[in-house]
Amino acid sequence: MPFTDSGVSLHLLGFDQHLLGFVLGVAGLVSVLIIGLALVAYSRRRTWSYLLVTLALATLLVRTAFGMLSRSDLLSATAHHVLEHSLDIFAVVLLIGAIYLARSVEPAGDESLE
Repeated sequence: MPFTDSGVSLHLLGFDQHLLGFVLGVAGLVSVLIIGLALVAYSRRRTWSYLLVTLALATLLVRTAFGMLSRSDLLSATAHHVLEHSLDIFAVVLLIGAIYLARSVEPAGDESLE
């Protein structure tokens, strides 16, 4: 986390709101694009592992939404950080589940969702 010369976190001083809004907007658009691509891949494969990866990628969009809520003062900084770190854990669990299913369950048999 960046700090000023006095040791105060720049996050606490308030990031330039216009730049933050731009970054969150770009992050939201890119997240939607990535989720769209993941949904296309999932629609072709229809396996649990593809679904879990798609859900893990969807956490990126939810993180952006939390950032926008925090920027708009609709979500406290503490809640923002707790929710984002919780999403990190959730995304990792989804990815580990996807890897496990892809390597142990799906190759042995057809575990498609059809």
